[in-house]
Amino acid sequence: MMFARIKPFVVYAVLSFLVLSGFYIRINNYRKSTTRTIDELVFYHLGAQLKNHFPEYHARGFSSLLLEIHPEFAPLPEYLTQPLFKHPPLFSGLISLALRLFGEHYYSAMYVSAFFGVMMIFLVYWIGTLSFDETTGLAAAFLVWLDPVNIISGQKIWMDTTASFFILLAVLFLIRGVKYGAILDYAGFGFASGCAFLTKYTGLLTLLGAGLYFVFFQRKILRRRVALLCFGLPALMAVPWLIWNYQIYGHAFFPRILALHNLATITTRSILTGFFVLGGLLVLFYGGRMKFEKIPQIRLGARLEGYQTIQWGLLGLLAALFLSRYIDIVSPLHLPETYWQAGRFSGEPWFFYFKRLPEFSLFYLVSYAAFFFDFGQKHRHGAIILKIFSGIILIFFSLWKNYQARYILAATPLLLTLSAALWIHRLQQLMNLRDETKRTQRLILAGLVSGYVLIKTFYVNFMVSFPNDMCYF
Repeated sequence: MMFARIKPFVVYAVLSFLVLSGFYIRINNYRKSTTRTIDELVFYHLGAQLKNHFPEYHARGFSSLLLEIHPEFAPLPEYLTQPLFKHPPLFSGLISLALRLFGEHYYSAMYVSAFFGVMMIFLVYWIGTLSFDETTGLAAAFLVWLDPVNIISGQKIWMDTTASFFILLAVLFLIRGVKYGAILDYAGFGFASGCAFLTKYTGLLTLLGAGLYFVFFQRKILRRRVALLCFGLPALMAVPWLIWNYQIYGHAFFPRILALHNLATITTRSILTGFFVLGGLLVLFYGGRMKFEKIPQIRLGARLEGYQTIQWGLLGLLAALFLSRYIDIVSPLHLPETYWQAGRFSGEPWFFYFKRLPEFSLFYLVSYAAFFFDFGQKHRHGAIILKIFSGIILIFFSLWKNYQARYILAATPLLLTLSAALWIHRLQQLMNLRDETKRTQRLILAGLVSGYVLIKTFYVNFMVSFPNDMCYF
């Protein structure tokens, strides 16, 4: 038994409601909050400066003013006193455009973050539909609409929703390119990757993800000209920014960029990050080249119920091990901690993000489980791309250690898509059970679990997200 196809006008009516209501929620939460983070003040200033004094792109004058108004902010980060701001200028340029359209006030700047945050709802619908089916796409869109991490990030004047939007757009074009083989889709991937880079340097992770996928699953693409679009177009788009840096810093511009991002010296952390990200991912995804039909016990679609029992038994064991240490996460009243003080998460272990995300929504536990399942040959490539890109982001920022949940925002829609795919696939299996009693009992149980997780996520939003009273979360 499969879910019936939904009429297109109903689909887009639902998506439009999610987008519009999500935008209203973020704007309303922002208006109710009175305290702003330093990043929000800085990005508003940069946008206003680009609007009024283009092409000045620095915060030197503003940093002096900021210390006069808020002496408690001292000492300010070094990058605020440099002749060129450390991040590429696309986000600040979009703020400048918003200030021209809506006037010079903070609400105008906030529209940029809110807009790109809610537009990910549309993107994840298309990603879920292309990778799996329309039902999964709709379910994933709803989970992104509900996601506290997306809501919090989208109601601050932060660049993370913009960078994540373009990373997600790159994933969408990559999936389309693999599925349909159209050259415009690969060009779209290159353009979106370039925009992600011009928003934040970590947008380059899209190229690493695509490279890994091509090497292990679509090597023939590397021998085609479309590979130049995928990797050459972002490089071409980066040239103006690199020239700008060269004009300011001269031959020392590259070491200067590394210094501003705390990478001036080769540290143990830098070496470990490089080796673990590249080496670990190579080993991890090399296993994906195996033909899963030879090991049916790990196939989600295996027909033998004994194999399904093994799957869910292993999943239950993993969940039990996780919850035995972090049982408070599933408590109905448990709330994730948030802070204004910098460095409150600096002492956390390397698996901080893996533990942190389920505190905001238990649907992330389901997405972790999805990494252990093969979704069948029909959905193989879409699922693999989602796993590669979300895995790269999680691993990279886990090893980077400067823990902030907004840094991994780009991974969250991909994880929630995997969560929706696994949950819906399981529901379809339950509805196909021949034993009516078992089918009814298990569907009721699945409904109760789903209801609990939804209610708990709403509770986190009302208590943590909507007040918008935090910087580090």
